[in-house]
Amino acid sequence: MNNVMRVFLRPSLATTLFIAALDAFDTGDANVSPLQAMIDLSPHTLFLEITQDAGGEPLPENYHKLMAALELISSNNFEQSESDFIRLCNILSDSPTLDGSFDPAEPHEIAWALTERAILTGRPLGELSQAVVGYVEFMLRDQGFASVPSLFQDIVPQGDILPDFTGDPEIFSAVNDLSSNMTGDITAFVTERVNRLRQEVAALPLRRPLPQDWIEQALKDAGDASSAA
Repeated sequence: MNNVMRVFLRPSLATTLFIAALDAFDTGDANVSPLQAMIDLSPHTLFLEITQDAGGEPLPENYHKLMAALELISSNNFEQSESDFIRLCNILSDSPTLDGSFDPAEPHEIAWALTERAILTGRPLGELSQAVVGYVEFMLRDQGFASVPSLFQDIVPQGDILPDFTGDPEIFSAVNDLSSNMTGDITAFVTERVNRLRQEVAALPLRRPLPQDWIEQALKDAGDASSAA
């Protein structure tokens, strides 16, 4: 049993689980990449390895989060496939749909997925398919956002996304106030999860602890404009 892998037995964020797994799969051999070692395993074999190292079966949602993290790092599915984008947003935000039913990714879930993808990969967001861009814009409009929150600036161009209610200033003001409040809620959601991530990783018994500013550095490397960290 590997103590760092016991994190898979309790609710945890995807990045926490990925960091723990990297530590556990690191053999110390510079010629063997722990990331590649995980990617090369079949999903079932990886599940068995985690079960052995953790001293018990991982929580199903934790296993799916680790697989989502590996997918984000090793593919462009998040950027190119609308269905994969929605699925990954839901998994990372603790609302996976495992029965095959459709569950739309809400704006706060999209915002967190964008942030965690940046932290996980440390690289800029790749070119997005028109389907992904259209989905995000539709969800913002459907939820009543009058303008694009800054957390979405890498996907939807800044500016108004709803028509102006110039005929009724009171309605226009109310819509903008509502949009501002929803933007604040999304920022608070992302900030809470960044803080939670920082605490979870700090509690891991890593053989090589991460630098204190590791989240900020990852976001900087990814060119993430979010100030949530």
